Amino acid sequence: IIFGALISLIGLFCIIIALIKRKPNDYTLACFGALTLLYAARTNAYLFFIDFGPGSWDYWRGFITYILPIFVWLFFEQLLGRGWKSSIRYLIFLQILFSTVEIIAGFIFQAHLKAMIANNVIVIIGMVVILINLFNPNIQKIRHLRVLKFGTILVVSVSILNNLSD
Repeated sequence: IIFGALISLIGLFCIIIALIKRKPNDYTLACFGALTLLYAARTNAYLFFIDFGPGSWDYWRGFITYILPIFVWLFFEQLLGRGWKSSIRYLIFLQILFSTVEIIAGFIFQAHLKAMIANNVIVIIGMVVILINLFNPNIQKIRHLRVLKFGTILVVSVSILNNLSD
């Protein structure tokens, strides 16, 4: 809960800074803030603040689980561009399509988190796409690229292990 509260504050702070700075066509901080807020919500950090009825937390957790990767891919698109052969852009479209269908189906059929295996496969493919694009020699020069690469390798490793274990 402390971890969730901490990353919630980080996410909220990033969104506030993004709103204050308002650089045209630069949504990096806003995407990072949104993904950290969603990740914090997924860690059950908000259960003490919001009273969810029986079964409704399962729906919201499924909703968050399916929406979260969209903001991850958007964040990396802001950093790296569209990707090699627009691979990051196609990944975003695929995730949006999948998430929309699954959220609607989960709501209609009351079957939340039933497509987790498919979601995990898309996330693993997405992480591979991000790594390929991150280590592409034609990437635009980003300050602190080494730190970004190291951090991304750690996050991707943990994410892949987590998605394979589900």
